[in-house]
Amino acid sequence: MKKILIVIDTLGSGGAQRLKIELALGLQKEGYNVDLCAYNNDNPFFVDAITKSKINLYQLKKNTKGFSVGVISQLRKIIAEGNYDYIISSLHAPSIYSFFANIGSKTKQIICEESSSLAPVSPLRRLLFNIVKIFCFKIIVNSHNEKEIMSKFLIKKKKIHVIWNGFNLDQFDLNSEISFNQKFSNGIIVGRVAYPKNGLNFLKGLNLFLNKNSWAPKIKWVGRFDNDHRSIEMQKMMKAYLQKNPQLNNKFKFIGEVKDITKYFNEADALIHPSIYEGLPMTICESMFLGCFVICSNVCDHPRVIKNEKRGLLFNPLLPESICEALERFSKLSASDKKTISNEARKFAIKNFNMREMVTRYEKLF
Repeated sequence: MKKILIVIDTLGSGGAQRLKIELALGLQKEGYNVDLCAYNNDNPFFVDAITKSKINLYQLKKNTKGFSVGVISQLRKIIAEGNYDYIISSLHAPSIYSFFANIGSKTKQIICEESSSLAPVSPLRRLLFNIVKIFCFKIIVNSHNEKEIMSKFLIKKKKIHVIWNGFNLDQFDLNSEISFNQKFSNGIIVGRVAYPKNGLNFLKGLNLFLNKNSWAPKIKWVGRFDNDHRSIEMQKMMKAYLQKNPQLNNKFKFIGEVKDITKYFNEADALIHPSIYEGLPMTICESMFLGCFVICSNVCDHPRVIKNEKRGLLFNPLLPESICEALERFSKLSASDKKTISNEARKFAIKNFNMREMVTRYEKLF
């Protein structure tokens, strides 16, 4: 059976990181020899899951900020000694490190882009990642939208493959009854408190809802605070906006990073996902499995997944008025309509976001 090395930046909480953990476990279940490698070890969120699986984990030392020759050196040694058939690298930096570490090796590199080419990155990193895309064996994206964007940049379409996220269905009670109260009492946002997640526009939309209707649902944001410049600036603006609007402040709460997100989904009437760009968010997939109604931005593959609002509601993330309107539409839906839409969403998720489907699509590339 083929031997595979999966390379990711960190085992901290995050959609791309969780997706690679799911992939590693899925490949292992099918009999592949899988090792996992990460180099930012300050957040061990998923370490326990890997330890329990007995997947061999390489935690590299990275002693400098920014680009690290040391990571390349350590990774090169692992590749040389491991005799791998494939390297599957996720995100820009891990793919760049893997590319340089793999020079001269017969190991084939498959790179994964789980975000969007619209994401702001430094010109040098973009240039290096584009070089990797040209020379790698295959490119995996988790949205059709990203394939279309990427194919415009001199990358042959036949080299790019769309593989949607896959989950182990055993972790969900898929026979549970989906039910809703008529009143929209609680909403949840799940994800990093980061610039792409569009927190300020969401608050403005929620405030419009509050002012128009004289009430608003309580919203909990579950996820870690990112510390890049743009995210810190957004977080400051969100906190300032909440301070200026005390009624809104009473309706909104940051929860932080949690291990078990299921209870927050179960408490919520709807997941709200206001990102300005995405790949295919793990949280939207998970929400559909759990029967939590999805209200999300109309970007990337979201319209394909929601399908003319057959499986949720959409809004323009750049317009607070559109966010407000989507919240109002949900609040006016009957409990029966919410149940029908969420049942359709669960059926779609079971068919399209299962582990077996994801692993099968990877196997076709090997």
